[in-house]
This record gives sequence, structure tokens and C-alpha cells, in this order.
Amino acid sequence: MSNYSIMIDLETFSQKKTAAVASIGAVSFTECSIIDTFSINIDPKSCKDAGLHFQQETIDWWKTQRPEAYAALKNNRVPLKSALEQFSEWYGEKQVDVWACGPDFDLVILENAFQSLELPIPWKFFSARCFRTFKAMFKSDIIREGTYHDARDDAIYQAKYIIDVMNKK
Repeated sequence: MSNYSIMIDLETFSQKKTAAVASIGAVSFTECSIIDTFSINIDPKSCKDAGLHFQQETIDWWKTQRPEAYAALKNNRVPLKSALEQFSEWYGEKQVDVWACGPDFDLVILENAFQSLELPIPWKFFSARCFRTFKAMFKSDIIREGTYHDARDDAIYQAKYIIDVMNKK
């Protein structure tokens, strides 16, 4: 692991690789602690304007989740372009490991969102790491806190899971 890594979690309105992004949550972390967090909600209309996909089945699923998770998606929405630019600024210029659950879902969807607006992707393909695989290989005693399906809370949990495992070495 480099000096720090970034954990990314998305909430989406589809399960396709071209999914409309509802929110981005991310944390930067070391083997010892979380350094910083990022969270932003995205205006669905701006995703539609960018040609991103909405899936009725996923939208219906959201309505069955905890009310606070679904309601949180509606707060302080910004246009997709602004959200991606703010995320890139938060990410910074340093190339670090980028974790997600997994790189074949969250990272692909986020990369597609960047590409749909012809914006540069802040990480390199070789930096992608899979939390889902890590979790299957290593067990943690970490207690899940926060709201399930809140992108920031999910990213925090996933980063804390890795931190816990790394400190058991």
C-alpha cells in the first residue's frame, strides 16, 4: 500500500456499467486511519442529459431501502460535471491505489461518467483494487456503523475493514 489509498463507493440508479450516479462517497486512508472523506449527491437530470442509464428495477429497489438512505440522495444535489470535477479536485494529482466494491462495478461506472462528459479519469487503470475480493480473503471484526447505502458511510466501513485487517498482521 502506498502512503495512502482511496476507497470509493457509489450509489446508482441502474446496475449497468453506464448507470446514472446518484452519489459518490470516498475516503482517503492509511494502514492506520482515515485521513479525509468526500461525499456528493448528483442531480439525476444531469445524468440523463449525459446519456447515463436509469433502470426502473433499481429505482423501485431504492424505495424499499431505509428511508434515511433514499432521502439522503435528494439532499444538496449538484450537476454531474460539477460533482466529477469536485471529486477530481479532492482526489488530487497523486496516483494511489483506488479501492471499490468492486472495480468492475463502481469504478467502471464512475469512469463511464467521466468519459460521458469527456473529463479525465483521475486514477490509472493499474491502480484499481477490489474490496469485495479483499473481504472474501480476509476477515475483520469491525462493526458496521452508519447508514447502509449511504455512499460515504459505505466507503468509511470498507476502509475501516481494510485498516482493521492490516493492523492484525
